[in-house]
Amino acid sequence: MTPRRLGQIAILVATAAVLTGCGVVAGPRQTVLPEPPNTAPSASSAPAGSPASSPSAPSPGVDGQQVVCGSGTTEISGSDQDVVLTGECASVMIGGTGLHVDATQAALGVVQLSGDRNDLRASDISDLSVGGQDNVVDAGTLSTVSLNGDRNAVTAAGFSALVVSGNDNTVHADSQGAVTDNGQRNTVTGR
Repeated sequence: MTPRRLGQIAILVATAAVLTGCGVVAGPRQTVLPEPPNTAPSASSAPAGSPASSPSAPSPGVDGQQVVCGSGTTEISGSDQDVVLTGECASVMIGGTGLHVDATQAALGVVQLSGDRNDLRASDISDLSVGGQDNVVDAGTLSTVSLNGDRNAVTAAGFSALVVSGNDNTVHADSQGAVTDNGQRNTVTGR
């Protein structure tokens, strides 16, 4: 192969890596894959004082999983699962189909939600990015919100900035900041 040909191949590989999201990410990542639903009842019970029986610990439900944020980025992926997220979460990536994430007991910084038919319940979120179709977010106060996709719904007490790039998205918020609508048939109203 000629040096020119090798240079072209290197450029193609680098371009492909950038376009697929591969690259250097600051900080460690924690990837969490929800376990499949437990269809058989358990014969043993959790000992007293364990997180499963502690009154202060959230209950993930029969087919849910509890995830505690660590340092770096916490990833939750899968399909048709219930997940309870707790702790101090600087960065959270949620991707999949039919995920139900309860993050009402977590402190959330940057949240990236992608996929279809996902449901996120949270308190306050600093930076929310939603991509995909038919996702639902119910949160307290949001600083910045970016919606990319169609038929997504966000309900919040308020937001400071909203950018919508898609169609048929709905945002309900009592307190509204700047709104940029780059799509069609998007609705931004009070709750």
